[in-house]
Parts: sequence; C-alpha cells; structure tokens
Amino acid sequence: MSKSTPTDVLRFNFDVLWGGGERLAGILGRPMRDHVLPVGDGSMPVLTLPGFLAPEMSLKRMNRTLTEHGFPAQSWGLGVNLGPRGMSIFEHVEEVEAELGGEIRQLAEQYEHPVALVGQSLGGVYARELAERLPECVDRVITIGSPAIEPDRAHDLNKLLRLVGRRLARVRLVDLEPQQAMLHWEANHPPMPLVSIYSPVDRVVPPDLAALPQEVIDQSTKKAPRENIPIVASHTGMAVNPFIILAVLDRLAEDIDAWVDFDPHDYFSGPMRLWPTPFRHPLMHEQPTDNGS
Repeated sequence: MSKSTPTDVLRFNFDVLWGGGERLAGILGRPMRDHVLPVGDGSMPVLTLPGFLAPEMSLKRMNRTLTEHGFPAQSWGLGVNLGPRGMSIFEHVEEVEAELGGEIRQLAEQYEHPVALVGQSLGGVYARELAERLPECVDRVITIGSPAIEPDRAHDLNKLLRLVGRRLARVRLVDLEPQQAMLHWEANHPPMPLVSIYSPVDRVVPPDLAALPQEVIDQSTKKAPRENIPIVASHTGMAVNPFIILAVLDRLAEDIDAWVDFDPHDYFSGPMRLWPTPFRHPLMHEQPTDNGS
C-alpha cells in the first residue's frame, strides 16, 4: 500500500462525515432555500447519474427538488454505480450508452425537448460522454465534482478510490493508451453548455482536475458556453448540498441562447449578502462602488 494511502483513507472518512452535515443543513435550510430557488416550466427533463459506488438513493433529494421546481428529474435507473467491471472505463462508457441511450432519446421525444444531464463524480464523466455521443438529444451537461480522465494524472485522484476501482475493473488508469483518455470537451464541441461545479477543498477529486481549463472557457462560444462554479463542499455530500442544488437549478433555468455566468449575488443580495455562503465567485469579493447615480 502506498505511504500516502492511509492519509487518503482518513480524508475520505472525514469527507463522509462532512457530507452528513450537508444533508442536515439541506433539511434545516429548506424553507429559506425553497424561497429563492429558480423555477422552470416543466418542459426540460433531467437525467441524473450517481458517482462511483453511490446508489441512486444518493440523488433522491436532488431529483425531488429539481422536480418540485419545474425540472422533472429522474435517476439513471441502473442502480449503484459500480464503475467498470472487468473492462476499462472507456469500454464501460460504451456499455452505459447502450443502456441509457434509448432512455435519453425517449425522454427527449416525450417532452419534445432535449434532456439535461447532471452527473456527480464518475456520473459526470458518463454525462459528458453521453452528450458527445447523443448531441441532438442533450440540452446541457452539469458535472458535480467530476474528473477529467487523463491517464498521466490518475495519481491525483484519491488513492482509496483508485484501489477500489482497480479491484473492480482489474485495470489501472495509468496503463491506458493516451489516445483513449476522455479529456474535458473542446471549447466549441459538442455544441451545448457544459458547467463544472466543484469544491476548492475536495480531496477525492482535486479541484485542478475537476475544473475546466481556463483556455477552454476563454475560447468557448455562445452556442457552447463553458463554465466553472467553485463551491466549498465535501465530495460525497455534493448531491445533497443545498448551495450546489441551488447552482444546479440556476444553470438549468439559464437561457441557452443568452447564457450568463452564474452569480450568487442573484440570491444573496441586500441583507442576505451577510449570510455565510460557500460560494467562491469573483463577484462575491468585489466591493460595491459609489458612482454617484
């Protein structure tokens, strides 16, 4: 076992405890949160995909909240996300497409609207790849703490999860060919929005691995905006974190033809600006100026 593996085990255990606190905060803060959450018109369906080793139940609160606020959401229907078993993650994505492709097409046809894909951690990797393969059926993709799968950076992931993944898949990420790597999307392909929500203090999927490269964001087009939203959170509790759910709803409600980056000031303005929030956003640190108007 690597010398640093025990440290990563402790980090993961702490993360799980933190996630429990976020679940409690979500319950206690629901009255205030529901008062400010954006609301959709029920026309855009949402498919959510759980993280590695996470059950569909882990997305129940998010699905319920999205549905209650006008974005009919459902989980992927494949149970616990066990990741690749006896195959590489890249072969497994093909398997996931075979199992979910029909469901995504059916949802798009039923609602007469492309589907929004929301994936946590490994589920976000699947969401990106499914959108690449089914662009005509996907409206936008929102990833939550999701890594770019790059073999030469596999050592950045939490070593406990890497060991578990290796036992299940019987293959190491570092053994994969570079051309197999599922990198972050290009700046203008696929032609749909991609939003990466991540935690600056995540020690399961480090922020520099989950955040979109700045050059991709700078080169993105209006038809395919790319956006990072850093929110201080645990990794395991992201799907129940009330502030992350707020950001997901905000991005689902954003007009795809007039995209404007997420601004927490929209929800925490006036006296609410004094409310402690975990958002790491440039505008949150700017002081208002008096221009005499």
